Amino acid sequence: MNDYKQINTRFVVKEMDQTGSIEGYGSVFGIEDKGGDVVMPGAFKDTIKMHRKNGTTPKMLWQHDPGKPIGRWTDLKEDERGLQVKGKLLVDSDPLARTAHAHLQEKTIDGLSIGFVVDDYEIRKKDKVREIKAVDLWEVSVVTFAMNPQARVENVKQRDLIKTRKDFEATLRNVMGLSAAEAKKVASLGYAGLQRNVASDEVCQYLNLLKESIHGYRS
Repeated sequence: MNDYKQINTRFVVKEMDQTGSIEGYGSVFGIEDKGGDVVMPGAFKDTIKMHRKNGTTPKMLWQHDPGKPIGRWTDLKEDERGLQVKGKLLVDSDPLARTAHAHLQEKTIDGLSIGFVVDDYEIRKKDKVREIKAVDLWEVSVVTFAMNPQARVENVKQRDLIKTRKDFEATLRNVMGLSAAEAKKVASLGYAGLQRNVASDEVCQYLNLLKESIHGYRS
C-alpha cells in the first residue's frame, strides 16, 4: 500500500490577490479520477496532524518538479467538500511564481495536483474503483492539465485596474521585476525600450496579460 500517486483537479480557487495569497481546494471528495481512484473523506486527517506536529506543510511545486518550488502552503484542512489549502506564491522574489500567479489570474492554467503515498484503501466490489482512505501527502502542485472534470474555478480576485502610466509602470515593476527606469522605458517604448537581456518569451507573455487587464489606460 505504499505506491506514490498523483491526483489532479482543476484548481477550485476561492480567493487570490496581488500579494500572491491563495485559497482553494486541492482535492474534492467522492469524485472518481481518470485513474479509477476516489479520495474519501478523512483521507487527509492523519497526514495533516503529522505535518502540524512536525511544523511542516506539503511542498508547493510547479508541475510536480521538485526543483521548482514556487511558494509555501500555510494551512491545510478537511471540510465536507475536500482538502482546503491556503498558501502564498513568492511573487516578490521568484519569476516562476509570478508566472504561476499570472496564469491562475487569467485562468490559462487552473489545475492543482496532489502528490502522496497511499497508506490505506479499499477496492469497491461493484466497479473495482479504489477508494483511498488514508494518504501521506508530500506536495501540492500547480499544473497545466486537470484530471477531475467536476472541480472548477469559482472566483479569482482581479488585479486592480490600470488607469494611468504610473499604474502601468508599477505593475511592470511588481509583476515582471523591472527596475523603475526599465518600467518607464517599456511604458513609453514597449519591449524595445529594454537595454538588458531579459527572457523575451516571459516578458512578452506578461505584456500580453497586462494588455488584457488594462481598462481605460491613459498616458
